[in-house]
Order: sequence, then C-alpha cells, then structure tokens
Amino acid sequence: MRVYPHNLGIKWHIAVLRHRAQSAEKKNAAPAAAAVLLDTDQAPSRRWRLGRLWARGSDLEPAQAQRALPAVLGKRLGGMYVGIAVGSACAAAILRSVLSLGFNLHLGGPEFLALWAALSSVGLLVIPRAHFLRIHRRPLSAQEIEMLLPAVRDELERSYLILIIDAVRQQVSSEAEPDVRNALRALGAALDRLPSVSVVPENAQTLREEAAHLQAQARTETDDVVCASLERQAQSLLRLADVAAHSSQVVRRAAALRAELATQTRALHAGLTTFRTGNPAMDAAGLAHLADSVQTIAAEAVSVAAAREELDTFAGATPTVAAAVPAQEVSLNVRGR
Repeated sequence: MRVYPHNLGIKWHIAVLRHRAQSAEKKNAAPAAAAVLLDTDQAPSRRWRLGRLWARGSDLEPAQAQRALPAVLGKRLGGMYVGIAVGSACAAAILRSVLSLGFNLHLGGPEFLALWAALSSVGLLVIPRAHFLRIHRRPLSAQEIEMLLPAVRDELERSYLILIIDAVRQQVSSEAEPDVRNALRALGAALDRLPSVSVVPENAQTLREEAAHLQAQARTETDDVVCASLERQAQSLLRLADVAAHSSQVVRRAAALRAELATQTRALHAGLTTFRTGNPAMDAAGLAHLADSVQTIAAEAVSVAAAREELDTFAGATPTVAAAVPAQEVSLNVRGR
C-alpha cells in the first residue's frame, strides 16, 4: 500500500524528508546516520509567508509544514535563490531579444528590470514548491524506514516502524488504505508526544509531611530570618507535592496507554497480515474498524501528553527543587542542634 512521509509521526516524517533532501543533493553520498536525521534542534521555517505557498497541496497541517520546509529546502534555498535570479535574467534577456527581433519592440533598462523581477517572482513561487512537493509526495519505501531502525528508543517505536515497513510491502484495497494511513499517522503522533515512564515521581505524601514539619519548626523559631526561610521551604514543598501527585497520575496513565498502543500496533499489524492472506475474517470494513480503534486510543495518548507538557511547564516555573534542597540542609542543621 502507499504510505507517505506525512502519514508518520512528525519525528519520523522530518527524518525521511531530510534523508530524501540529502539524497537529492548528493546522489552518490552515503546515507546520513539515523541520529542525525532525527536531530530536533532545527527551528521551524521563518519564511512562513512564502512557505505557505510552497507547502500548498502537500496535505500538511501548518505546524507540520513549518517543520518540514527547512528539512527539504533548508540548505538548498540559497542556491535556489541564486539559480532563479540568474535563470530569470537569462530568460529576460532572451525574451527581450525575441521581442526586439521578431516584433521590433525594444525594452529599455527599466522595462528589462521589471521583466526580470516578474520572472524571478514566478520562479521563486514555483521552483521551491515543485521541489518540496516532489520530495514529499513520493510514497515511502521499506528501505527508507529500515534506515531509521537504529535510532529507536524502545520496543514500541521499533514495533511501529516494523508495522510501517510491512504496510508499504502489502497490498491493501483502495477502500481500506485511507483508514490505515490515518491510523498510522495517529499512532506516530501519539508516540511522538506520549512521555516515557522511566522516572517515578516523588511521593506527594512524604513531601507534605516534610512541609508540615518545617511549618511546625517555623512556629517555634525565634529568629525572623530563619522563620521566613522555613516558611518558604514549606510552601515550595507543598507546591512540589501538588506537582508530584499530578505527575504520578500522568505517569500511570502514560504507562497504561503505552501498553495499549503496543497492543493496538500488534493488532493492526495482524490485521494487515490477515487482509493480505485473503482471510474472510478481515475484510475492508474490519480493517477500517480496527484503524478507527487505533485512532481513538492515539487521541487519548495525545491528551495525556498534553497534560504532561502542561505539568512540566508548571513544574519548570516553580522554583521548588533548587530552593528547597539547600534550605532543607539548613533546617536539618537547626534540628540537629
């Protein structure tokens, strides 16, 4: 079946586009390492006014297009500008000669510059867009996805890429293809955003007990400076406890959804295989229903990811850890005395 780069998650989508752009620049060059292709430090395109025209017809969301444009055009754009300017000047000179010899129409300097500017503008709109769409619209090959396997972070990502490899190698009916592509895209988006669960948050109850101890200590403290410091520590710990309680819930949900995404990935993989063998248990409608289930779970995973991002933003804006650790050492020394 036909699977396109934008049917993957944004991370894999950008990696494939970078690989294709590099291959177009240097046809005999060795392929870049997967880790280099997955570098996420590249900023979205700043030439967004022109970029919206270049990305038109690519079926990309605006945020996707802003990330995809520099992956395809980033290093080539300067050369394209020069080529368009030189090519437009040559075309304008030829056109002026044709008008002069064939129609006895002589163009002066201002008219020639206006013609050159018009041809350059048309080239600037058409040529980068044609290059972007040519690279973007080509269906994926199994080799392009296999190249990304060394960069996977866990078994869930590996299962997803293997699913993509098998999908592009299989024949699927035209009725089921759009649903499968949407499911693959939803899975990729969920994997991009769903947080890993390798870090267990701090215990909220323990943090609240520490805060209560510091508040009790502050009430018996006679030094105003030390008392104020203990109160600030207690408030920081209470905010950290709230974050930890919410983080614990998000981690549990993320772990459950990652497990469910793994199950849904296996189910979709099995459905594609069954469809290929012609088993009547999996027709186009059954495959579409399975793809719809995958999209539902993926949407829940994206919601959990958004909650985690909001939590990280709140935790980053709260100066708890940096302020609490040295302050706790002071309070422990006070208690030791």
